[in-house]
Amino acid sequence: MLEHGGNLDLALQRFGGRLDDWIDLSTGINRRPYPLPKLEPRHWGALPSRSEIEALHEAGREAYGTRAPIVALAGALGVRLSGPRVYHGSVADEPWLNGAARDPLAADIAGGLAIYVRAMTVLAGCLAFLSFM
Repeated sequence: MLEHGGNLDLALQRFGGRLDDWIDLSTGINRRPYPLPKLEPRHWGALPSRSEIEALHEAGREAYGTRAPIVALAGALGVRLSGPRVYHGSVADEPWLNGAARDPLAADIAGGLAIYVRAMTVLAGCLAFLSFM
């Protein structure tokens, strides 16, 4: 099986450098994270309320100077995902993500892919910019 990220020891052995010189993009873990404000314990243990989500959307509209719909990713499609399914004859009995939502449609999947492509394009642009710094 191919490895999926996280093995920076092998990268260091193969290509050299220091651990702090490497960014493992497969993990989503940032070694220099954005300085977050102190968050209440409830923010780590519960999903946001509808009013908190709307406040987030309104803050996004204000920040970007638009009245257009705003998408807050991670559950943004408003559909349930994952859940029990069958892969190559084996059952993956996992819980639903956003289980109270409706089943996804083909248009939701296309919308999610479009969001993903835009996000990866922005990421590639940022990495290209950083490579010239």
